[in-house]
Amino acid sequence: MVSERLLPDGFFSEDDIVEYRRLVSQLHDGDTLVELGVWIGRSLCSVAHVIREKHRKVIAVDTFTKLRAHGKPPLTKPQIEVFRENMRQFGVEPQCVRLPSHLAADYVPGEVAMVFIDADHTYQAVKADIAAWHPKVTRILAGHDYGHPKFGVKKAVDELFPQAHTTGRMWSVGAS
Repeated sequence: MVSERLLPDGFFSEDDIVEYRRLVSQLHDGDTLVELGVWIGRSLCSVAHVIREKHRKVIAVDTFTKLRAHGKPPLTKPQIEVFRENMRQFGVEPQCVRLPSHLAADYVPGEVAMVFIDADHTYQAVKADIAAWHPKVTRILAGHDYGHPKFGVKKAVDELFPQAHTTGRMWSVGAS
């Protein structure tokens, strides 16, 4: 287990890390994990050993245009460079897709085992991400920031998946 203090800065708590590891551990050898909204990679780094042990493929979707995240110091290099450096440090080599998350679904061919939604947190954007990616998911659709009072994640998830499993700020459903 990687110490939380060694992970890149970000918004993923220790409880989030535990739940994300549980979800990613359910994937099979060679499965593909897509993460929408990666910032500089804290969440993916937190599951790097799980990704490596079963040779899971990772697709990181982000516009990679941000230099600052709310409440965090500004980056001194382009976001994608910082993200890739962090991935290399943790031994993960994701395919990076530089598109808005809802548009990237058309770019990624075929099915994927898991999609983790943590991009634009507005109600409309979360619904658009779910609509775009849910048909491609074979195992798990999940996301972050469920219940955050300033975001629309909870409203979108509750409308579309009233049976969703929730743990802290994480939500998940099995593929239909």
